[in-house]
Amino acid sequence: MKKKNKKEFNFEVAGINVFLCLLVMCLLIILIYYFLVYKNDSNEKIWDVHFSRVINKECSYEAVCTTPTIYTDSTSTGDYTVEFSQANQKAIYEIDVTNDGLVDAEITDIVLGNPHCKGNSSDPEKAYNDSLLVCEKVKYSLLDEDFNKVVPGNILKVGERKTYQLVLTYNDNNYFVSEDERLSDTVTVRNLNLTINYNQVR
Repeated sequence: MKKKNKKEFNFEVAGINVFLCLLVMCLLIILIYYFLVYKNDSNEKIWDVHFSRVINKECSYEAVCTTPTIYTDSTSTGDYTVEFSQANQKAIYEIDVTNDGLVDAEITDIVLGNPHCKGNSSDPEKAYNDSLLVCEKVKYSLLDEDFNKVVPGNILKVGERKTYQLVLTYNDNNYFVSEDERLSDTVTVRNLNLTINYNQVR
């Protein structure tokens, strides 16, 4: 009776198979890295619309203004206050929005915070009345360099930078203020912020 020959283990073939498996795994890791990291970086470079500068351009008639914060790599700014003490006071902020991406952008929406007023008089009743008076007559708007209202549909082309004016005015049309309209103390206006939403131009 003949004995069956056992197949000898071929170390050379096994080594080649292990090498091929490792090579395939390395290729998979490189592909995954490309799609998760490099691809995301490329997308960020394609779309890059952001506020590049915000300054306090004007704070007239002794109004007191603090400087807004630009939220990192976005078209949003906020965290500032304006303090009014009399009619016709104005705060003007200058904002640069820049398109460093590879596609044109279009404004889809403009969101301005709803101003909240707080009277600073030590008399609670006067502080409350002051806050009502200011918030009733305050105007808050986003304008272009020619002081025209910025509206959805405005285009920001690739490589372009536009400068906007963010304007907050108290009672700007009333030069003759009656006694009962005078503030007893300063009023601080809060909840001031701006977001300009953009989409890719189609």
